[in-house]
Amino acid sequence: MCAALEQSHAALKQHAAVLEATLAERASSEMESDSSTRDELGRRDQRTAELTESVEQLEQTLVKERQTAKDLRAQVHTLLLPSVL
Repeated sequence: MCAALEQSHAALKQHAAVLEATLAERASSEMESDSSTRDELGRRDQRTAELTESVEQLEQTLVKERQTAKDLRAQVHTLLLPSVL
């Protein structure tokens, strides 16, 4: 009977060791996944910031171009107005 208890105890210890190893692997995988996710989110945030800056620059360029076009129209109108009279 003592031998059977020792055998059961050994089997339980071995099973517990396997479970602990499996849990450690899962924890490691989760930490790697979390790290990878944080890295990806950081890259995505950086790309978003770059694109936002690019859009703002393009909007500023568009405003300048529109003002230039408006000024040119005014100059053409001024040049053509005396000849109409």
